[in-house]
Amino acid sequence: MKIRLTFNFETCLQREIHAHQIAYLIKMIEAPDNLL
Repeated sequence: MKIRLTFNFETCLQREIHAHQIAYLIKMIEAPDNLL
């Protein structure tokens, strides 16, 4: 059970990171001047 909970947590964490990466890419595409 502990292994399963750890796996679920890692999966959620990876999804969160992936979502942040997508949001960052969208910001980069919509407003590239803000990153300079």
